Amino acid sequence: LPQYIAIFPYEAQQDDELSFPADAILEILHEAHTSGWFIARLGDQVGLIPSTYVQPIDTHSQ
Repeated sequence: LPQYIAIFPYEAQQDDELSFPADAILEILHEAHTSGWFIARLGDQVGLIPSTYVQPIDTHSQ
């Protein structure tokens, strides 16, 4: 699964959203039906996250 790192912390606004701190490593399961959102996993929790709060981890460098 693609891994993304949080560039900002996010506090969930709805029950189906996921809160995370800055620098959290999230696994992206797939894009949500709503534009600008991902379905992501953090530990044992799964929920919606705003795609603008995360960026892909470049696993190919070095």
